[in-house]
Amino acid sequence: MEAVGSFSNLRYADSPKGKLATVSTDEPCFECHIRLREVKSIANVKINKFNKQLCVTRFLSEDGTTLLSAILHASPPPSSSTTTTPTTTTSNKEEAFDALILKWGEKLNLASPPISFSSSATPSSGVEADVIQNWLKLGDGASMPSVDVATSIVDRCEKSALQVGQAEGQLKAIVDWFNKHSSQDERIAALACRAFTHLAYDNADNKAKLGQAGACQAVLEAMSKHTSSSDVAVQGFVVLSSLAYDENNRILLGQAGASRVVLDALKRHADNNSLAAEKGLVAIRCLCWDSDLRFELCQNGACELILKVMNEEQYCAIPIVQMQGCLALGNLANENGVNKASMGQDGACETIVRVMKTEHGGLMYAALQALFSLANDDNNQVRFGRAGACPLVLEVMEKYGMYPQVVQFGCIAIYNLAWNTDNKRAFLDAGALEYLTRVSTDASLSEEARNEASNALTRL
Repeated sequence: MEAVGSFSNLRYADSPKGKLATVSTDEPCFECHIRLREVKSIANVKINKFNKQLCVTRFLSEDGTTLLSAILHASPPPSSSTTTTPTTTTSNKEEAFDALILKWGEKLNLASPPISFSSSATPSSGVEADVIQNWLKLGDGASMPSVDVATSIVDRCEKSALQVGQAEGQLKAIVDWFNKHSSQDERIAALACRAFTHLAYDNADNKAKLGQAGACQAVLEAMSKHTSSSDVAVQGFVVLSSLAYDENNRILLGQAGASRVVLDALKRHADNNSLAAEKGLVAIRCLCWDSDLRFELCQNGACELILKVMNEEQYCAIPIVQMQGCLALGNLANENGVNKASMGQDGACETIVRVMKTEHGGLMYAALQALFSLANDDNNQVRFGRAGACPLVLEVMEKYGMYPQVVQFGCIAIYNLAWNTDNKRAFLDAGALEYLTRVSTDASLSEEARNEASNALTRL
């Protein structure tokens, strides 16, 4: 059955079959009910059909069966009296769909629903200090399977992370329990990572407490134990990226061998799992916030691996992978001359230029950030110049200047590249002087962008 409508009137209701999400057309001729507990993942895909590209969001069951397909509806052809340009409208829709993929990825795995308890261990509201402790005891005995306990802990951590973190000793108890059971079952290992992710999300105190409770080591041990599980790898990448926001956690991760574990997991799973490719690159990017880890990652082959993932045919057309790859390259090269030189030899400059030639404006700030970070090296300046980066930087700034930080990062790139005489000449031939002069006085741009334009002008 098919119908044309929107999700603007989406509403929810409880039913004997669980919570339902309902959407209907404006006229009372079509109504769709989605059983939320049956939706285990959401896929955002682009397919070529009927001589055009379709943007489709699919709601999938546990076995991958499509429960509902929502296809982005194209705008109708304009009439003679229509003033709106249809190509602009369609383009905006496609850009919105691309933004959806950039934010959530091609496939989003949803959290498992909580299990039901008939015992007093079920919380009625909020989080009581003894609730999770009761579940842990149940999981250690014969009363309940440990996977069921782990699933409920994940659900409780997602809904009440603040209260769980504030309850005395709860974080340590959770980490210890998952540490005890994760080695026995890869499902529990993946759930452990999800629980830690929920607890750490947007909560600096919980991040620090988790690190002190041994969560960093627990995650790395789980990933090392269950090397064949892509779910453990993906969930591990996600929680490590979150925990790495805490400076002390980065030290703990370095001491526990995070660079080796992350790179090994990415090598193993990136080829056949786009989510692992994306989240693995994010983990590398976040670990690079620590200067020692940054150097160690590069020494262990991080740059070669990042470039391998980015340049694989299956990922060249996936914007989120290209974006995270560029951001990882930029962080890997940051304030490390040895890394910059090594990365240039590995082909990073040419890969960044390739990304800049794509038609995805949302990628450009990431590509330019990687470029200006690597361009602070004499040999890399030559490599970028030979790859045609100079006129391309100006083209990107002109075409995608409406995207945040594109102009600012482009100006920094010009400044760094123009230390090379040939690059300076190429910029001048491409009209950089006139463009930067205009940017430096453009009140619609940020002060940072105007200042970087003025700074680049001094180099030319």
